[in-house]
This record gives sequence, structure tokens and C-alpha cells, in this order.
Amino acid sequence: MKLIISGILLVFQTLFSYAQTTIPGGTVSGIWTLGGSPYEVEGSIMVPDGETLTIEPGVEVSFQGHYKLLVLGRILAVGTVVDSIYFTASNTVDGWYGMKFDGTPASNDTSRLSYCSLRWGRANGSNNDGFGGAVFMNNITKLVVSNCTLRNNWALYGGGIASLNSISKIVNCKISANTYASDGGGIYTNGGTSIIGNTISGNSSFNSNVEGGGLWCSHAVEIMGNTISNNTTNGGYGGGINCVGCSGSIIGNVISYNYDNTAGGGIRLNNGSSPEFSGNFVCNNSTDAGGAGMMISNQSDPVMNNNVIANNHEESTYAYAGGAMLLWNSNPIITNNTIVNNSSSTTGGGIFCHEGSSPTFTNCILYGNASDDEGDQVMLNDEQSDPNFYYCNIEGGTAAFGLNGNFFTGTTSNNFDSDPLFLTPSSGVGTSHDGYTANWSLQPNSPCIDAGNPVGSYSAFDIAGNPRVLNIIDVGAYEGASTVGMTTEPDLIDVSVFPNPTINVFTIRMNERAHSTIQITLTDASGRLVYRNETNEQFVEIATSNFVGGLYYYSLINQEGTELSRGKMVVVKR
Repeated sequence: MKLIISGILLVFQTLFSYAQTTIPGGTVSGIWTLGGSPYEVEGSIMVPDGETLTIEPGVEVSFQGHYKLLVLGRILAVGTVVDSIYFTASNTVDGWYGMKFDGTPASNDTSRLSYCSLRWGRANGSNNDGFGGAVFMNNITKLVVSNCTLRNNWALYGGGIASLNSISKIVNCKISANTYASDGGGIYTNGGTSIIGNTISGNSSFNSNVEGGGLWCSHAVEIMGNTISNNTTNGGYGGGINCVGCSGSIIGNVISYNYDNTAGGGIRLNNGSSPEFSGNFVCNNSTDAGGAGMMISNQSDPVMNNNVIANNHEESTYAYAGGAMLLWNSNPIITNNTIVNNSSSTTGGGIFCHEGSSPTFTNCILYGNASDDEGDQVMLNDEQSDPNFYYCNIEGGTAAFGLNGNFFTGTTSNNFDSDPLFLTPSSGVGTSHDGYTANWSLQPNSPCIDAGNPVGSYSAFDIAGNPRVLNIIDVGAYEGASTVGMTTEPDLIDVSVFPNPTINVFTIRMNERAHSTIQITLTDASGRLVYRNETNEQFVEIATSNFVGGLYYYSLINQEGTELSRGKMVVVKR
């Protein structure tokens, strides 16, 4: 009996010895297998230039102290949907120093972090060691972070991820509950990073005078298809996003339920930020100062097309207000936006113009916005602010503008004041009513249909991916569907597209009802046809090697000309 028990104990001891690997400080490479997991790291480690560290799915890497993983070569940490790779710290208070790509030579092949969980990173050092709680990249050109979870990390800049002077991709990640002391609760980037299809939520600061609760960015940006929600700043700007001197594109994002107690609850565009800002939902954000939905300041002149800005609320403790937008010395071009049901506790329930801001509004809806003082739809705070309005639906008309004792001398033409007749609008004004789940498309008898400027250069699609300019362009973010040339019954079949966003190939999967011949078309954001094929297969693969990075729209049409399904697809390029 004693012999049997001793044998069992020996087996357990042997199994345990194979299931744990101690990694001392120093250089690492080769393969970390599931059989050797967990890997307990007892010092800072480095992947040398020219070498690769491969980590298998399901492996746990546990840092036993405040140590870093420096990658000067290449790392391949590629998990699966059901078997993630875990980077964590044994002491969650002290944390670990995070994964650093600092000057990784371009001669190395692309590093990949996929289906990884990175938690308890703490970048509290000086200089570069204060950036990127979980992941820091500096002067690198080959890194893809996809389908990862970054949570409970901390940094001075970029609680989850920080990217300096790097070309990299952050795709389909969940970046949440990270904290920061200076700027960028979820992500901090000074340009070159593509941020696509991520959920950036619940990031916050514990310091004052900080910026960018979800995301802080500058220079050229590509921010597409993200959900940026429930992030906060404390005494700074940009509860969801803060942009400083940004160019590039901010397209197709949901920016909602963020909070800032200075200005720019949803997003702030500052210091000459003039990206394309299109197809975004900016809803239910709040601030204690101005621009609950957006603050656009200091000669920032973005081109804004097809956005919905709804149910944001400004609870002002300052002189500057604006439930939907605070414009400060800026002149954006605002076309086909739906700006509705925003509120201010002082002035400018919709738009607040200050310091010589004279934006141009074309084909926009400003309706249902409310203030406790004056200027429900538009407030002009100084004599130099004189916006222009063309073919807009403005509740109360220009006669109802708040003027603060000034004169309105902007140009107006073909504006009207009529109930837009939205399909299912939010049930009231301000953040207590959900502006994102509301349906701001137009009823067939809406006065906004065919009421836009018939002469103009417009985007090919509305915010929902419907074709624009079906007859005469409609007013607002949505093109009325009642005049579509073909019979349009979206989603008559169950269709899924994956991965979306993609790098190399899309797979379109249709259920059994689609087994008759189906025509599949893809158009780019300008409306140019880039793909057409007919099929009766349930699975269709579409290679994207010849596509440029960006937003695409697919349409599935049967032989009778009925559109069965449509949707958006995003292509990411290395």
C-alpha cells in the first residue's frame, strides 16, 4: 500500500514539474509550450534582435516582480478564440513593467499579439518607461495587436497601449478599466497607428488636468469602427477622445457615455485637428463645461459628413456651453449631420460658437435641442462668430438663434423648420434618453427627403451604408429608403462576415435560404465597385490583397433584384 501511494505521489510530482517553468532575467527565444506553462518570470527579459520567441495558445506568463519584456527581435504570441495567452503579475499591486517594443529593428519580421490577455502592467518609470501600461511601442514598423484584452493596466501615458513614432495595428481588442496619470486612458498615440474595430471602455484617470479618457492622439490617425464608451477624464479634455493636431480619418465609430469635467465629453479636436470625421455616432456624452458631444477648438477645421450627434448633455459651471458642439476659433465643414435632442443647462443646446467660429452647415438637421437659457439650436457668443446654413432643417429657424446681444450676419439659403419625422427617435432630451439605439432614419413622408442642396459633391453612402442621392440628396445623416430603385428588404437572410476587420481575406457566410444564385458586390467608401461575383455557395471568400485599407460596403442581391442583406467591412493594411 505504501508503495502504491509513493508511486502516485511521484506521478503528481512529475506532472507538476512539467507544468511550471522558471524564467530567470536575461535573453529569451525559442518556443514556450503549453506543457511548460505557467512560465514564472523572475527578472526582466529580452528577445534579442534577429531572434523569435513563440508562445503557444493557453500559456500563462506570470511576472514575479516589476519586470519588463523587451522585444528587440520578434514575438509570436498567437492564441485562439478558446485558448488565450495570459500575461499577468503575481503581485497585482506592484504589477509588471509591460511589453516593450523600443527601437525594434525593421529587419525583423512582424510581431503579433493575438488572443492575448494582458493585465496588471504598470508603467510608472521615467521617460519611455512611463508609456504603455501593457504594451509600449517606439519607432517600430511591424506590430499587429489583434483580438486581445488589455485590462487593469496603469501608465503615465497610455494606460493600456502607447505608440510613439510607430506604424502598427490595434484591431478588434478590448481595452478597458485601465488608468492613467497624464494622457490616454486606453491608448496614447502620436500617429501612424491604425485603431480599428476595438472596444475602448471604462478607462479613467486618478489625476487632474489629463486628456483623452479613452484615446489620446496626434498627427495622422486612422480610427475606424471602434466603440469608445464610458471613459472619463478629470479636469482635462476629451472624455472619449482627445485629438491634438490630427489629420487622417475618424470614421464609423460609436462615441458614447463618456464624461469630461472641463470640455469635450465625447471628443475634442484641438490645435488644427482637421481629420475626416464621418459616419460616427456621438451620443449620451456629458461634460461640466462646454461641448458635451464635441469640442472643436484652436483652428481645427474637420470635414464632418453623415454623423449623428444626439442626447449629449452639458451641465455648465463655466460661461462656455454647447450640448452637441462647442466651436472655439474653428470653422469645420458640416454636411448631412443629424444634431438632435442635445441639452445645455445654460446656452446653446445644440451648437455654441465662440471666438470667431464660422462653420458651414449644409443639409443638416438641428432639431429638438434644448437649453435652459437661450439658443436652443444655435448660440452665437460673439460678434465674430457667423456660421452659414444651407438647406438645413432648423427648429425655430435663424430667428431663434441666441445672439448674446450680437448680430447674426452669416449666409443662409433654403433652410426650413419642420418636424423631421424620424422613424423612432429617442424619447426625450439629454443623456437620460438613449440617442444611439434610437432610429434617426426618415419616415417616407419626412420633409427632409429630397430637400438637400441638389448641387454638391457628396459621399456615396449615408451613415447606414445606404446609397446617397437617390433623387435629390436628403437632409440629415440618413438617406430616405422609400425611393430606392430596387426592392430593398435588408437582412432577409442571415449573413455573417468574418473576420471583420480583416487583413487578408473576408469570409461571407449565408444560411440555407440563400442557396439560389446570389450576386455579391463590394464598393469602397467613394462608391466605386471593387468586387462583383455570383454564387450559390453558403461560404464565399473574398481576398483583399489588392484592396487599399479602409471602409467597404457589401450588398447581396437575388435574381429578382431584391437586396437581401448589406453591411460594412473594414480592410486593414500592414
